[in-house]
Amino acid sequence: MPSNSISLAPTSPAGPTSPPARKVSIPIIGVGGITTLDDVMEFLVAGASAVQLGTVHFFDPTSSMRLLDALPEAIASLNAKSVREIVGSVKLPG
Repeated sequence: MPSNSISLAPTSPAGPTSPPARKVSIPIIGVGGITTLDDVMEFLVAGASAVQLGTVHFFDPTSSMRLLDALPEAIASLNAKSVREIVGSVKLPG
């Protein structure tokens, strides 16, 4: 189940390495390293309106259907009714 608090600032052992992204007015597609429902949800709350699954299909050919089937429950856990309601919903620090 996805966490309700997601940090967008990349970190290193010394602390944050860059500031969080700013809001933009163009569609964002989340690409790269998406293998779990948590990955999908992180991209969505960070502002992606779609995600692309790629390499995961080599080791889990049913991953698209598995993640799509789990998405409604994950959306409901955030008290939302649609993907559109959670896109860009992350709360940035400060």
